[in-house]
Amino acid sequence: MSSSLEDKIVNHIVCKKILLPLDKYLIDSNCATRVGRGTSYARYLLDKYLVKIKNKSSSFYILKFDFSKYFYNINHKVFT
Repeated sequence: MSSSLEDKIVNHIVCKKILLPLDKYLIDSNCATRVGRGTSYARYLLDKYLVKIKNKSSSFYILKFDFSKYFYNINHKVFT
């Protein structure tokens, strides 16, 4: 389910007025709704952290989860 136009406008205003001034205080790995830190940057960080963990330890775990109905257009039955 896509956000309504009103929700997108509110999200844009919140990002511009609240997140931009706080951007310099946020940790680098917080990629949500930040300029220059989209999916590609999050994937780069994931690869970087996995290599770092793999070099330190012989085993590691990855937790994969999905919030119920967070993305309505994804077929959730495929993953169960």
